[in-house]
Amino acid sequence: MIGPRRLGDVVEDLIAEIDRRRSCTCPGSRFGLWSDDTPPAERACRLRALRMAVRLLAGPAGSAADAALAAAESDPTAIGAAVDAIDRLPSRIMRSVLATYSALNRPVRP
Repeated sequence: MIGPRRLGDVVEDLIAEIDRRRSCTCPGSRFGLWSDDTPPAERACRLRALRMAVRLLAGPAGSAADAALAAAESDPTAIGAAVDAIDRLPSRIMRSVLATYSALNRPVRP
């Protein structure tokens, strides 16, 4: 049986692992909106495309994500809040939004 203190340690370890994975700085893990070398104008365009996907596919359920993405267009530090708002979408809608966004940003082959 796990005592209350031990359970708290386990929970803290899990939270630390989630935070570590979210802030991963492994090469290649930062791309698109999250890449440091994406020009501000390109980042704003990609945020707008993601916002369009949220608005079309989530409807009223995506209002928080829509607002967070709109804020992130002018404030790059708000991108984390936008990601969290997208994470809170129902899973089916979130998958549709991300699939649509990735299809829009897929490299075009000559």
